[in-house]
Amino acid sequence: MTRSPRTRLLAVVALGLCLIHAVLVPQVQAVPQSWDNNYFRGEQSRSLAAFSSPLEQPYAIARRLDTMGDAQNKAAEVGASVRKAIKQLRRGTNKTYTEIIVAIRVYALDEDPPADMPMTNAEAEAKLKKWVQDLGVFIVPGIILAVLGLLTLIFFIMCRCCCNRCGGRSPKEGGYTCMQKFLPVLFFLLFGIAVVVVAGVAFLYQKTLTNGFTDLLDATSGTLVNTTNQMVAARKPLQAMSAKVVSVSGEVQSKLAGTDFIETGLTGITTRLDTYALYTADRNVPDQCTPVAVDKCYHCIACSSLTDNVNAASDEIETNAGSGVAELKKARTAINEQLVSQATTIKNTIDDKVTLVTDLEGTIGGLDGDVKDTQKQYDSIDFLPKIIVPALFGLGLAAVAIGLIGVLFGLTPLKCLANIIHIGYFIGFIALIITFLLSSVLLGVSVLLGDVCEITAILTEDWSLAVGDQAKFLNACFRNESLIATLNLEEYLEFARGGIPFPDLELDKMLDFTKLYDFATDAKALTTDTTFNLDPNDVDASITSLNELTSQNIAGAGNCHPHVSYTIVNVLEPWTVTATARSPSDQTPENYIKNYYDDYDTPCSSGSNGAVAFTCSSGSFCSYSDAVVERFNLAYVYAQVFKYNVGFGTNIDTVTTYTTGFKTDIRNFDQTIKDIKADLDSTLIGYANEFEKQMYCTVVADGFYQMFGVLCGDLLTAFTMIALMLFLAGVFLFPVNICLIIACKRLKARGSGGHVMDNEMKFK
Repeated sequence: MTRSPRTRLLAVVALGLCLIHAVLVPQVQAVPQSWDNNYFRGEQSRSLAAFSSPLEQPYAIARRLDTMGDAQNKAAEVGASVRKAIKQLRRGTNKTYTEIIVAIRVYALDEDPPADMPMTNAEAEAKLKKWVQDLGVFIVPGIILAVLGLLTLIFFIMCRCCCNRCGGRSPKEGGYTCMQKFLPVLFFLLFGIAVVVVAGVAFLYQKTLTNGFTDLLDATSGTLVNTTNQMVAARKPLQAMSAKVVSVSGEVQSKLAGTDFIETGLTGITTRLDTYALYTADRNVPDQCTPVAVDKCYHCIACSSLTDNVNAASDEIETNAGSGVAELKKARTAINEQLVSQATTIKNTIDDKVTLVTDLEGTIGGLDGDVKDTQKQYDSIDFLPKIIVPALFGLGLAAVAIGLIGVLFGLTPLKCLANIIHIGYFIGFIALIITFLLSSVLLGVSVLLGDVCEITAILTEDWSLAVGDQAKFLNACFRNESLIATLNLEEYLEFARGGIPFPDLELDKMLDFTKLYDFATDAKALTTDTTFNLDPNDVDASITSLNELTSQNIAGAGNCHPHVSYTIVNVLEPWTVTATARSPSDQTPENYIKNYYDDYDTPCSSGSNGAVAFTCSSGSFCSYSDAVVERFNLAYVYAQVFKYNVGFGTNIDTVTTYTTGFKTDIRNFDQTIKDIKADLDSTLIGYANEFEKQMYCTVVADGFYQMFGVLCGDLLTAFTMIALMLFLAGVFLFPVNICLIIACKRLKARGSGGHVMDNEMKFK
């Protein structure tokens, strides 16, 4: 419901009158508690410790301390009630104060409003004007009453002294009854006591007011000093990091040299195992032959088990080493991407932040110097706040005291001395005018300060309401968040903040490839009879039989002398053995043998001139070259079987040799990673961790809440209560002055009937 200005004015007066009973507490120098309900964590708690045991201290002292504690609590309750009442009279809500914040942002700071609170410049101006105008409700009443008091004084003097009005200069004919004399004295005493009471309450908050300024300056200076110290603590590890990052990065890069193998992971091993698996897959010798009784075609009877062993070894390697190799690869990639490749960028960025911090240190140091200068200046004039309020109330109390003395004289035969009452109410009017004026100023300041406190309380939740994106630093401080993100350092310090996943591997378990090495041992022990069901003696016999024909070397022209000997290895490439080697690209090994030995058919025919006698498998006559071809074909098939059998061992040796080297590389690389981690922990990561500890700027928030507690707890309450007490003192001085004016004339009248004052008793 909307309150009219008149309603709010009456509410202010009613609030002031209601305080009379609330503040009737022992008038001790008690300090009200800071912001009620411990709302802010920066609150300064004030407690009094008192021993109640009579053995530890006298009972009277304990009772006095309890009384002081009660006064503190009562004063804090009154202060909280006053703040709440003012907020209600201001019709203040979070929405209202939030709109004022946005209006200030739009109109004064010329920034765009938040998206969820659109506001034009004209609307902002209107909102601020209305806000300022509403302050007048609290300021204008005191000014009006001060002017009214001044006009009343002038009007009274003119009417009484110049026009003989307002009761005139002489008592009325017939004098005054005792009741007529008693009533103005009674009301004078009652309102005089009220003035004394409100003066006592104001004195109660006087110490809070004077101490509050000192506390506020101390808290401000302390916050600036603590902030500077924290910035210095943050700057030093940054500077150390800047000095080291490039050199350390170079050392890390050198240590990572030769570790490229990790990029292929287990591919080198698995590729070789896959190749071996293809070698052993359903093998027939010769290739693609069909094993029937008439053909020399040998099927690998051990290949299926060999393939199974290959798969088992591959699975074991992938299971044991797969994740570990991936972790090492990930660590290497992170080191290169986050540190090695960005070392120069990191250094430049850190240098920029060091410059920023250094500049801020100078700025804050200058502010601290200004605060200290202000503190010195305040200390030189701190007597003024201590005497201004007592002096004002002293005027009122002087008016009451002088009036009381005059009243006492008027009740005695020394009625002529009652004229000092004129001095009393004259001083009273002056005190009334000054107290109303000063109460208007202080009450305006109190209300404005109350609005500032409410606005600030809202901003502590989100400073972006006031300053937009620039609020990220303040929000970080008040939300206990790290400034690393705010300073855009996350990317550059990622390597030091867990960005590099240094692995912790159990290498013995990881590199346990038992199945591979056991399988390799078995593969190298294979023979032709266990793989192709071919007796090794038959293989040797086929070579011997072939050489029986080709190794003949009978001296003499026209005799048999091919003089060629074959082995189980070179028989597969016979052109490498003969004296006139020809490329086999245009003929098969069988054709090559046939063509080569055609020239020896006559001299080497069976039994001719000492040549070896031979027969062919058909049992019929055959030429020498046909006999050689027949024996070559058998040896050639057997040699292929032998070659494949040997390949089972030599090919697996290729796998195990590579695997052994890979395991050695992995162990060396793991140690390299550990060495890099140790170096970084002692240098860059250590510096970054120390820096990050200083990136939580709660010292700013704590200092702010401490200042907030003084400003919005102690000073706000003191300003408000003193302003209200001054206002009430002025209100009470009105009837005091009127009663003194009335009592002065009545008390000087002699008798209670028709007697009038003697000529010498008249006011002149």
